[in-house]
Amino acid sequence: MIFHGASPSLEGRNIIDDQDLNGVFYTRELIAAAQSGGGYVEYYFDNPAVVGDEEPGSPKVSYVVSVVADGMELVIGAGFYFDLTGYFPEIMLAVNPATLTEHGGAQTVTVTATQTSGAIPVSTVMPLALGGTATGDDYSVGGDLSITVPGEATEGSTQLVITVVNDEVYESGDETIVVTASYDGRELDTAALTVTDSYEAPAAVGNPPAVTVAAGASESVDAGGLFTGHSPGFAASSSDNGVVEAVVSAATVTVTGLRKGTATVTISANNAAGRASVEMSVTVTAMAAEREAYAHMLAAMSRSMYSSVSSTIGGRFTPGGGNRGVALGGRRIDGLASGISALANLTGHPGQALSRPLALVRDRAQRRYVSNDSMLWASSFSYALEDHTAGGGLR
Repeated sequence: MIFHGASPSLEGRNIIDDQDLNGVFYTRELIAAAQSGGGYVEYYFDNPAVVGDEEPGSPKVSYVVSVVADGMELVIGAGFYFDLTGYFPEIMLAVNPATLTEHGGAQTVTVTATQTSGAIPVSTVMPLALGGTATGDDYSVGGDLSITVPGEATEGSTQLVITVVNDEVYESGDETIVVTASYDGRELDTAALTVTDSYEAPAAVGNPPAVTVAAGASESVDAGGLFTGHSPGFAASSSDNGVVEAVVSAATVTVTGLRKGTATVTISANNAAGRASVEMSVTVTAMAAEREAYAHMLAAMSRSMYSSVSSTIGGRFTPGGGNRGVALGGRRIDGLASGISALANLTGHPGQALSRPLALVRDRAQRRYVSNDSMLWASSFSYALEDHTAGGGLR
């Protein structure tokens, strides 16, 4: 500084690195404006006419030009002050977007201040502070934490880059980041950002297909593929534990058939945010060993009945190429399935007295069985026989 009419104490000092309360390097700005052909610079500087503004300064606008004298380039300027004693701008503060997500990474937010009290000739700088229910451990912020409304303007903005920490912890209700603008230590207005929790409650994505399993056998279902949600735990229950047993290991549900019948297995997913469930129909068929035993019983009965008749009529007749079959309990048997059905529903010949209870017929409150004699009485066989003596066929 070579000469300063209002502050002789500055003369002879190097003030190139001096800043005002808003961080403006006003000497550098004045030199740059002068070297560009002349221009205005806004900054805060001590007003000799105002007592008490020595530290913060008062708003000032200076105009500077560059001249050359005696081989030296000089910057010459003059300015005027604005007395803003007791002045506080009235503003409306807004943020865009107003919602952030935990899993969104670095997210840019524009904070805008609209000055409703009208424009003033000098810039208004408003520092920003962040608060709310979200703490400093929940996010980090970058950018200019202040808004400048230029002189003669009514609006200014700044951009903040906010990175929310995805803590993978369920939080009941969304958190907030509250932005507060102030001027000269007084709060002017606030705007709130909502931070949505990325901890997702379980939701069903489809129903599992129906399962058919033999008694004594098991089938497994991947419960993880039936739900979305944040790290859910799984559970399963059967509507009839006597028919189907359901066991969960991690995300695998294993259903085991216990006896013939049907049951509904409910598979549920749970986490701290909620619960969802789906239902799966399970049909249990007879054991393979049981079906094989029925087949052996039918085959033995057929052989026994044919052998008895063959002994009675001697060697005159032999099986021919025609139809043959067995009737059991008054029901014609065309194959294994119908034979099993006939055995399962056998209750005795109508001409016989009711026999002792036996666990043969399924799903009956009072089960009954018949003796071998009664079974044969109500049964029959048919073969196509050839008559060797007559030379013809006998049906």
